[in-house]
Amino acid sequence: MAMEAVLEDASPCRFYAAEWPEEGEVVMCQVVSVGVSGSYVTLAEYGEKEAMLPHSELSHRRLRSVHKHVRLAQMLCVRVTRVDAAKGYIDVSKRQVDGEGERQACEQRYTRGKIVQGVVRRVGKLVEMTSQEELEELNQKTAWRLDALSDRQTAACDVFQQAYNNPDVLNHLDLDPQTLTYLLEVIRHRFSPRNVKIRADVEVMCWSREGVDAVKEALKAGLNSPSSGGLSVHVVVVAAPVYMVTCETQTNQQTAAIAAVKEAVTAIKSTINRFTGGNFHMKEQPWVVRETPWSRAEQSDSNRPESIQSLTN
Repeated sequence: MAMEAVLEDASPCRFYAAEWPEEGEVVMCQVVSVGVSGSYVTLAEYGEKEAMLPHSELSHRRLRSVHKHVRLAQMLCVRVTRVDAAKGYIDVSKRQVDGEGERQACEQRYTRGKIVQGVVRRVGKLVEMTSQEELEELNQKTAWRLDALSDRQTAACDVFQQAYNNPDVLNHLDLDPQTLTYLLEVIRHRFSPRNVKIRADVEVMCWSREGVDAVKEALKAGLNSPSSGGLSVHVVVVAAPVYMVTCETQTNQQTAAIAAVKEAVTAIKSTINRFTGGNFHMKEQPWVVRETPWSRAEQSDSNRPESIQSLTN
């Protein structure tokens, strides 16, 4: 059997050094079957280990239809409620995940973990590994070691990103020269800068006689706000009184682009609030429209209006 086929057919490697999740940990899972009283899921971050999601743990509300809350092949963020490593039992709960912030953190960690494992797996193929044990050993020397040094899951993603510009950050890894060369090649390919777009939606209104003029002045203040790194911000109307503040750049300037959008939003808010009857509402915090290796999982701008008018004087 060909080397690549062996790695592809092997069971997925876990993302972290720990073989089992801890109770209370929030993890990403995929639904593999939906039963009468519960659904079976696999924990994507722990080598596809199987877990049980009781339907009583789907929601705090009374369930009229289970299929509205869980579907086959659906990806869910769940909290681990019980682990019995000896018997191989894991129970999880969806309703115990606390809010959107915890779900977003779980999705981001999962996305970063997938990227790290994609890099490690590709290196394994290049050095002609033929078993799951060899792949785990490579993880021990690279991803899991970097996570342990930072005492944080998926910290290897940040180190790989740094290695794109500074390969010396990987010199301390216990790798032979050929494997290290392959690792750097894969990193250079995977983490090359890509176009990224940051977007925030705001609602701007003014009920006084200044009306439209006040709104225009506020939006112009956002356009003319000073931004770090010389990045330009654009403001377009979605459907009055909702406006979209955007900044396009590359992934290596993503943090600066988010800061630029936040500065523009702050300028808009402070300007419109100076007018009697001025009203500002933040509808959507700055987020990544076009996906990057270290951003929120798979966002798209499919909800963007087909016809958007640019601001005019």
